[in-house]
Amino acid sequence: MDALLILIKNPITNADRLPVLRVFTDKQMLELKTAFVEDIICSSTPLKEVDIKVAVAPKDRARMVARAVTNLQERYAGRQAFAVLPERLEVLTQKVIQLGERARDAVGHCFAGGYERVLMVGGYNPTITRQHLAGAMRELKNHAVVLGPTIRGGLYLVGMSAHFPELFAEVPLGTDRAYAAICERLQELDIEWRELDLWYDISHQEDIEFIIRDINHFRLTGDEDAARATEEILAKYVEKDKESSQK
Repeated sequence: MDALLILIKNPITNADRLPVLRVFTDKQMLELKTAFVEDIICSSTPLKEVDIKVAVAPKDRARMVARAVTNLQERYAGRQAFAVLPERLEVLTQKVIQLGERARDAVGHCFAGGYERVLMVGGYNPTITRQHLAGAMRELKNHAVVLGPTIRGGLYLVGMSAHFPELFAEVPLGTDRAYAAICERLQELDIEWRELDLWYDISHQEDIEFIIRDINHFRLTGDEDAARATEEILAKYVEKDKESSQK
């Protein structure tokens, strides 16, 4: 049995948001983050022999995960995979704040629970697909570590087929320096790794355009599920802001 771990970043202030997101109220931002998590869980649900773990801090973010699961069950009522989703999903509430420590502890929790492989993704990856995740899981059968680099030098995915507690030491997860830092760390630990295709998470203004591009591609190719919740929230608020700015 394997684990898919979603590591949700701590809440961010309005000043830290991307310019396109600064028009969002705190309530609207929570809706958007919930949509991101909903879409990642949706892509994870079809994976066979995989449990889903969602690491949150502070603990009130657990309500956001519960809302995402409820939304999915309502959206896909009648699909067995979503009906049994609560049985496959565990929320890990964490007291530590630093992202590297949270990753270390959450991955350690998974391996301590007996999982053979652990695949970790961030909570700002709404367009990651089940094909991305399934491919990474396949690579983990032949490699100790798999890394998913972003186009700007960050990480959208880290997978391990064994527990390496020191892996995240001094690695600035959530930044554009994360990929170089974790590669250096792997070299120091003498651990081989497999690099996956480039992708992105939401860290810059242009990433919103990437999301819209990919959603359009999903729909044109017949995929009605990928990033569905994110599509609805962006349509609801970003388009409304454009209309207001034109008046």
